[in-house]
Amino acid sequence: MKDTDNKYVQGLIEDSQKGNKYSFKQLIDLYIGPIYLFCSRMLVDEKLSEAVTKQIFIMAWKNLKQIRDDTSFANWLSGFTVFQIIQIVRKNHSSFKELKTIGISNTRKVLDPALSSFEKLILQLDDDERLVFLLHDTKKYSYEEIADLFNFCTADEVSAIVRQAREKLARGLLNELQ
Repeated sequence: MKDTDNKYVQGLIEDSQKGNKYSFKQLIDLYIGPIYLFCSRMLVDEKLSEAVTKQIFIMAWKNLKQIRDDTSFANWLSGFTVFQIIQIVRKNHSSFKELKTIGISNTRKVLDPALSSFEKLILQLDDDERLVFLLHDTKKYSYEEIADLFNFCTADEVSAIVRQAREKLARGLLNELQ
């Protein structure tokens, strides 16, 4: 944590580790936006995203003393986030084929008109495409890591899904330009 977070964040972490809930609340205020955004992109379900975000910060509070010195707080939280989302996917689905037919949530994608065109395109991807695209292209997980996380696909399948998602996004962006 020493070299990767700024002094303000380091101080908040140290105070939080000593049990200062106000300092932890400040950490929540700093990081709740990006964590919730990632959850909502992955899960496309407002209530589920809120619940997962809440759970992530509860887990973070309980495990605060476990932060390694070589990991930033943001990356540490990101690990909790991906873990929670993968648990939801594993619990509800046994294959990417099933993801396509059932969807992560029963709520179909109702897109906020205030979202950017690109954000809407991401949310319109099939569940399997959206999940692996976001893990690979935004969180920088390798194909092998993603395949290991899901336990029901190979690295080659993940690579093909990422390629397919990128192609759909590119086509969507080209349509927006016309």
